[in-house]
Amino acid sequence: MAKKKWLIYAVHPLFFLGIASCLFSNDSGSKNFNSKVKKPPTINDDMLENLPSFEDSYAVTYDFSGGRFGDNLLSYLHAKWISYKYNMLFLYRPFPYSDELALSKLETKINDYYYSHEINIFKRKIVCDSNLRYFRPSDLLVKNPSGSILYVVPYFPESGCKRTWFFNGSKKWSYFDIDWKDQGFRSIVLKMLRPIKAIKLCHCPLDKITVAVHARTGRGYDAEDCIRSAPNNVPPLEFYHEALKSLINIYPDRELYFHIFTDDPEPNVIATGIENYIKNIATAPFSVHYRTSKNRQNLNVIEDFFSLFQFDCLIRPDSNFSRVPSLLKEYKVLIYPSDLEKLGDRNYIISKIDVVRNE
Repeated sequence: MAKKKWLIYAVHPLFFLGIASCLFSNDSGSKNFNSKVKKPPTINDDMLENLPSFEDSYAVTYDFSGGRFGDNLLSYLHAKWISYKYNMLFLYRPFPYSDELALSKLETKINDYYYSHEINIFKRKIVCDSNLRYFRPSDLLVKNPSGSILYVVPYFPESGCKRTWFFNGSKKWSYFDIDWKDQGFRSIVLKMLRPIKAIKLCHCPLDKITVAVHARTGRGYDAEDCIRSAPNNVPPLEFYHEALKSLINIYPDRELYFHIFTDDPEPNVIATGIENYIKNIATAPFSVHYRTSKNRQNLNVIEDFFSLFQFDCLIRPDSNFSRVPSLLKEYKVLIYPSDLEKLGDRNYIISKIDVVRNE
């Protein structure tokens, strides 16, 4: 059936005219097979004053893991680092909710770039060290390429815990390191991640220590056995108790304002459990808040993501949704599970919790 369809196109005179216009047009806006890279759209200097210039022979984009917003955003950021570090054109691939971010308007779309071949970036050079595989881009930009090269950065976890205990198929994850504290990179990324439209953020009182608690319970979107098979992603209640105890020990005399971010269908149950635990250990005043209606995994995604940036402190699981804010913002206190102990097949427990202070 497909062959018959092509025969119809081949004999149609408009088909020949279309091919000829692609091959012989010299107009800079035309899509011809040997055209140079289209330049990014005009951007105001006060918006992206640190945006680097681009090399036309190279571009970089990203692939997805099949996960949710946080996973896709991490893929975007990994490729964005390569673009920033090696002065390469960055190509944007849309993903769910990305059309609500400034990057969807400011980045060059992948369909606007024409390349001769693409290369998985981890095929360039891989260094093996202590059973880990990481990318060393010392020879990334080859001299005199035969044509435009599109480098593709596959998804990989930023979490050292995931790299150690969980595999990419049957292999250790390939990855490269990023300087998340690089101010030039942060400046560009934060401008690209701005919401296009005004959104309603969580209220954070200025006279209290505000604490965002990202709670994943395994109910709803996640598999029910995640607490056993991936407790770093879906921590048991004991993790949150230990995290709360650590935070209260840091601020024993300060009033604390907690807000629970969760896609659990019954956030009130989580809030009640946390409130009852804090009552037993806190001496200073505190309050616990959460969204009381319209709470599920595909609602309030953008609002919750940007609200996380509003808080002084963050308690999070090993989730990319809350990991990304912790990579781009210096929280006064950041608490998360950082290592596991394996008890049996698909059976782990959290063995280490990191408490990071930035004040």
